[in-house]
Amino acid sequence: MFARRLLNGGACRRLFARRVHSEPADPLLAKIDISQVSSSATGNWLLFSSGLSLGVIAANGIVRTSDATLVVPSITTLTVPSSEEQWTQRYVAYTQTSNFRAQHTQMPMDEFKQKYWKVMTSRYLSMALAAGYFVPLAVLARGRHIARKEYGRVAANGALVLGYAAAGAKLQTSGNGSESGMPSVGWQLSQVTLGYFMFSDLLIYGLGILRTRRLVSGRFPHSARFRQIFEQPDVRQARLYAVLVEHGIVCAGMAGVFMATTNAGQFYPEWPLVGSRAIASDDFCATGWRIWENPAVVAVMHRSLGEGAGVLALLTWIKFMRLRKALPRSAILFAHGMLAMTAAQVALGIATLWSTVHPHVSLAHETNSYLLLVATILLMNSTKRLPPNQHLGKLIRSLKLPK
Repeated sequence: MFARRLLNGGACRRLFARRVHSEPADPLLAKIDISQVSSSATGNWLLFSSGLSLGVIAANGIVRTSDATLVVPSITTLTVPSSEEQWTQRYVAYTQTSNFRAQHTQMPMDEFKQKYWKVMTSRYLSMALAAGYFVPLAVLARGRHIARKEYGRVAANGALVLGYAAAGAKLQTSGNGSESGMPSVGWQLSQVTLGYFMFSDLLIYGLGILRTRRLVSGRFPHSARFRQIFEQPDVRQARLYAVLVEHGIVCAGMAGVFMATTNAGQFYPEWPLVGSRAIASDDFCATGWRIWENPAVVAVMHRSLGEGAGVLALLTWIKFMRLRKALPRSAILFAHGMLAMTAAQVALGIATLWSTVHPHVSLAHETNSYLLLVATILLMNSTKRLPPNQHLGKLIRSLKLPK
């Protein structure tokens, strides 16, 4: 009898019953056409593709930093030798390339096998990324899980995936006909740039769809209040800072390609100065107008962009801390994460210079830039306009929110 009273009493209802929010219903929910929003399966697929793309980017970074880009001369090679005789044939074929004559004349068979496995792993992951994007795309499109107005963005992301794979394939064969045997700088820049845009857009698009579905399903009980908060000038300015941080990360990453191709980190390993002085002005005119081949210019450009992005990240964190009482907890958590990743990125950048561009430290520096990009995108998404869907912008602007 006592247990029954306890279960039916108000104490258990207060502890275990579903909370009822006293806020008025969001007027936007009744105005949203659900056919304009893709399904949650689409958002999960995009997040899976972004995670897979990050693995592909990391694998290509390992290939690039270990100088294994051109070890497999033919792009049509998709198998790994299974016997010692086959390994010998592949090794002999590689010795006939210009890359071997220019850089790897003293490379033994064991080192060749390690580099070969790295290249093949990156190729397998690239094929897995293509299959992981286009096969579910066909299934989702057939099941009408993707909104019709979002077909263009899905196609654009598919073009980025194919472009990244094509740039990687061209990069692994672009040096075979050159005298230096080095991979093309243009293709390296294309691969890194497409990688940043592919990963960031897949992540932003997937998070936007899931957040919109959460709003439509009623699992965002404070959406009306947060919408008014997110449209305040101070919050919009803080979000703009985060957007600038994202662009700064991408620009610094693109400048890092020239750091690698010109060996600027080995020429100027000092920090915070360049060549033991603030600006190596005597070296600025060494290559004329081809500034991307000048180590001094590249070093100054990469450091300036990286330090500028770090300062913007610090200002963004300060801005969000001033608004922490009004913003959701997730935004504050992501702001802390962005600041931590920024500090780690700066420390890894300095360590890369002081270690004279050690491959492992350089790879950690490059990989952490994507983690910093993830934290920044999550911060942007946590304070983005509700719902975060580009096709519902007119509806949001036309909606008269309650005072």
